[in-house]
Amino acid sequence: MVPQLTKDHIRHQIHESNKKLRFQNAVFLADKLVTMSDAQEHEDILLLATAYYNCGQHKRCLQTLKHHGVITHQFPTKHHESLSKRGPVQFVYLAAKALEGTGEWNECLDLLGEGDDTDEIPAHLSECDEGAGEYLASLYYIRGKCMEMVERRTRAATCYKKALRID
Repeated sequence: MVPQLTKDHIRHQIHESNKKLRFQNAVFLADKLVTMSDAQEHEDILLLATAYYNCGQHKRCLQTLKHHGVITHQFPTKHHESLSKRGPVQFVYLAAKALEGTGEWNECLDLLGEGDDTDEIPAHLSECDEGAGEYLASLYYIRGKCMEMVERRTRAATCYKKALRID
């Protein structure tokens, strides 16, 4: 007899697949989960996009996030706009990591904001999403790496220092 597959059971199997480094299996299961939930649950979309990222399929990760509307299609370029307007911070972080993986440094800066030495990512990040503060140092690090890759070393150093202070 075949066991009844519930969404919770599939989520558990995805987490187990990721722990065992069976990323292709996680992609397969996450794709089925998103289909089962009719793409209505952000947690499932995050699982699918993360599975693509873990497989090294950075473009598919980005496409999944954009297609399901969890991050905006056009990244805002005004540094004073908050991350919450770009999407939940977990999704923004994953999109930034995927853009970093593809080497699309300018688009990553568009997502995170180029800012100046006093610019925050954003100052009220902890109010955007629960647990968002955990991502702050990582977002500064990614921004610094992007700045370094586009030859803005002074700004990169500032971002790296902020990341270290936060961690």
